[in-house]
Amino acid sequence: MSKRLYGLDLLKIIAMIFIIGLHFNFRTGALANFPFTDGRFYPTGISEAIFYVSVDCFVLVTGYFDIVKKQVNVKRLVHLVLAVWFYSWVGLLVGLMAGARPSLNQLLMCALPFTTEHFWFIDVYLILSLLTPFINKAIADIDQKGYKGILLVSFIGFSVLPSLMPFASEIFSINGGANIVWFVILYLIGGYLRLYNPFERVSSKKLVLGFTGLSLITFTVKLASQMLVAFLFSGKHIGGGVAVSPQFHYRYCRGSVAFCCDATTQQKRQ
Repeated sequence: MSKRLYGLDLLKIIAMIFIIGLHFNFRTGALANFPFTDGRFYPTGISEAIFYVSVDCFVLVTGYFDIVKKQVNVKRLVHLVLAVWFYSWVGLLVGLMAGARPSLNQLLMCALPFTTEHFWFIDVYLILSLLTPFINKAIADIDQKGYKGILLVSFIGFSVLPSLMPFASEIFSINGGANIVWFVILYLIGGYLRLYNPFERVSSKKLVLGFTGLSLITFTVKLASQMLVAFLFSGKHIGGGVAVSPQFHYRYCRGSVAFCCDATTQQKRQ
């Protein structure tokens, strides 16, 4: 792939904005504090449903580019580790200069960022990167039908069942998406998009409508959960963004990448 895909660059920019939005909602307590009877529940709930796909998009893009590679880019991983350490220490120093008094646990998080859940994404991403040569070799030995079968089983086992059946959430638990299993699934989806381009004939308009519709479905399920809890347990409500599992976004993650790829294709044709 010699030419830069500006559509995917746009996707990463949008995903980063979504991540900032997620953290804003979480840090302000908006997701935990507003019951569905409060008008503020709706903008925060809808924004969460839209933003939740953000982290997954970065893994999808990784799969899109790396599925054809045979070796790990060790230099890139070393740069990533050093960057995390650098900004972790810089953040600590800035905080100390501003008069912050961090606890011992916070100091350890800054000094050893890869030993805590604070940097969970980097930890899981590094493991995924080390696994990619083995994943790619396995995928190279199967045809499109077999690849589809893997994605279908993954979709049912790690998305449909956990979203619809409470017991399945325990059996197929992937820690809300912060798990190497879910990252591998996303990587495989991104790779499938690169190898077979299943959305080639789907218009950008339909992809946007699909993304919007699935986001609204996700919010509707959350709202229904709130109402059910309020009905069963008077005066109670669910906070913290509890609704369907993030795996539910399996399909519209694919649509997000496909939309941006389509935008790039259209740009080249013009």
